[in-house]
Amino acid sequence: MKLFHKAQLKSTPLATALLMIMSSHAHALPASGISFVDSGQSLGADNNPRSKLVDVDGDGDLDAMTVGYYSPNRLYLNDGSGTMTDSGQILNPGLAMWDMCTGDIDNDGDIDAVYAHWGYGGSRVQFNDGSGLFSGDSQILGAGGRIGSACDLGDLDNDGDLDLLLTYDAGPTDEIFLNDGNGIFAPNYTTSLDNVRTYGATLADLDGDGDLDAITATPSSSAPNNIWINDGSANFSVSTQVAGNTNSFRVEAADIDNDGDLDLIVPGAFSDTIILKNNGSAEFTQTQSFTLGYVTSASLGDLDGDTDLDLVLAIGNTIKVFENNGTGSFTDTGLNLTQTTVYHAALGDIDGDGDLDIFGSSANQPNKVWLNGSTGVVNFDSDAITATEADGTITITVNRSNGTTGA
Repeated sequence: MKLFHKAQLKSTPLATALLMIMSSHAHALPASGISFVDSGQSLGADNNPRSKLVDVDGDGDLDAMTVGYYSPNRLYLNDGSGTMTDSGQILNPGLAMWDMCTGDIDNDGDIDAVYAHWGYGGSRVQFNDGSGLFSGDSQILGAGGRIGSACDLGDLDNDGDLDLLLTYDAGPTDEIFLNDGNGIFAPNYTTSLDNVRTYGATLADLDGDGDLDAITATPSSSAPNNIWINDGSANFSVSTQVAGNTNSFRVEAADIDNDGDLDLIVPGAFSDTIILKNNGSAEFTQTQSFTLGYVTSASLGDLDGDTDLDLVLAIGNTIKVFENNGTGSFTDTGLNLTQTTVYHAALGDIDGDGDLDIFGSSANQPNKVWLNGSTGVVNFDSDAITATEADGTITITVNRSNGTTGA
């Protein structure tokens, strides 16, 4: 990975001073070149199994929505520089929520939310007025003997609005709800997703046919993570392929090898975390596995600006970072961000500097914001710098981490 390009400066006192500053303040990055710094923000002390980074108030920066398990569901507003402030809103007070999915449900141009309720009272829909003020609760989905565990939004019947996959830890089947275009959901009784127990719901076009398929993750050791193929009209059939037989809270879909199809990352809650590559037809082959302990979430994004997707895992009291080599093979960077009882690490450009930061949500401990130092400000080893002067011009060369020099 390139750390720095060769630069040329005119020989002036300023250039000399710059060289002195570079030499005295240089320090080493992890071997990958990916780095994060704790922003110093401690946000709440709730039980937050999941969080989302979305622009709820339309001001162009990413705000943070947290899911509260027997805790408040909070909204933190971003000032544009990455500083988050509690908005004071408590969404769905008094209910135990386990997951949340966000999107423009009612087609009015802002971000709404569905909360999966870990209880028998039904999951809830919250509508945004465009300024980040939420209201709702008129729709109660999946009530009656069903413990809501996870959800995802996507256009399942290709009619231009966002439909809902809602899954259950207890109940006969996971359910598809179709949107009428105005944010009103109705069950699709023509299809059912029969699972033993489900903790994770993911919608993605796995077979490349232009519609969204589904992956359901289970913590059960006696059942697989099922893949469900959509016929284009929101009717699903179970695939003979599975997304691993591991105990999982969620499966993430992303193109990790840049071949144009979506691969799967399966965090192992009680087993190995595995990487499954897609052949383009929703047929998967395991290519890597990691024995890491109790992994509760996986997030993917380009952390180092090299155009491939890197991997962030939440594991107990640590957020671990893995670098992608460009072909979908991940290497542990050795970067371990310490955060007590971290459940989930959400990725997004929180401070507006063009790279991906981390919002870590924790169980009964403060949520934290980790700012990316991998791009923009370059860190380097002082012994990697060489400087030459000719005809009044200083040429600075900094070695790359792969042993070559910048040009």
